[in-house]
Amino acid sequence: MSVFDTFRITPGKDDAARLENFAARICEPGLKIFLRLAKRLKPRAKAGLVHDLRVGARRLIARLEILEILSPGAASRLWRVRLAGLVEALSPVRNADASRNILQKISKKGLSTEEREALAHLSRALKKRRRKKLALALDYWRVEKPSGCGEELRFMARSLSRSVVKRREDYPAAFCAHMAVRAGQALRRLKKARKEPTSRRLHELRIAVRRLRYAGEISQAALGRPGGEAASDMRRMQRALGEHHDLAVLIARILKLKKRIRRAYPGGAGLRDSFDRLIARCRREQLRKPVLLKRLAGAGQAGPRRSG
Repeated sequence: MSVFDTFRITPGKDDAARLENFAARICEPGLKIFLRLAKRLKPRAKAGLVHDLRVGARRLIARLEILEILSPGAASRLWRVRLAGLVEALSPVRNADASRNILQKISKKGLSTEEREALAHLSRALKKRRRKKLALALDYWRVEKPSGCGEELRFMARSLSRSVVKRREDYPAAFCAHMAVRAGQALRRLKKARKEPTSRRLHELRIAVRRLRYAGEISQAALGRPGGEAASDMRRMQRALGEHHDLAVLIARILKLKKRIRRAYPGGAGLRDSFDRLIARCRREQLRKPVLLKRLAGAGQAGPRRSG
């Protein structure tokens, strides 16, 4: 059985009872974590907070999706749209942080004076971009932040409990169907990425793997399956795909900056050459990720069945 098939769970006899308290047991803690992080979002927010806030928002989105499946109309679709908008607004901030981390690692290696100059120029540009994009994200959240969060969640919980009598036995099948959809999406993306391992295909696979991983975490918390080993497999694959994605984002940023410099400084050939060398270093680093390609080659293959 492939790693993705591990997430194709089947309904169990006690699942309906376990899913009755989904809003209180699964959604409410996620909302509290997210709101606690959102209060700390400031113009000088650290990289760790931005990362944790995006993860918290994505996990809450995944939980609200399942809540809507279990009890249509219980959760506000507008809530999910606003959370997704915040994640998107913070993406350039997170990418700038990841790029600067990569540059810090590169700076520890043997660089020429010209390369160090190019690296410093790029680091300043990333810092400026981060400050600008974080300000835009803060503006977005001030306008779009949902009000009455606690009251709305309590309404979700009441709506779910009211539907228990009529639809209780339908919960497990609906939940397992959602898990099967996520597993199928990830497997299709994997096949495309294996056939054509471009940055775009790998990024699409990364998104599908992340969604499957979050769905698996919810399933493990709510129903006790699949086992934690399946989530660990997804986490390792997502990390490898994330490293590849971060390098691709940095290369794209360097290319844009190089074009801008060509227009602003027609005589800056030396600086542009240094950018080319930085790009070459990043591409070599991408090629040093054989673990990713090995995982892609074996992830969809049948193997021994996992327990749990």
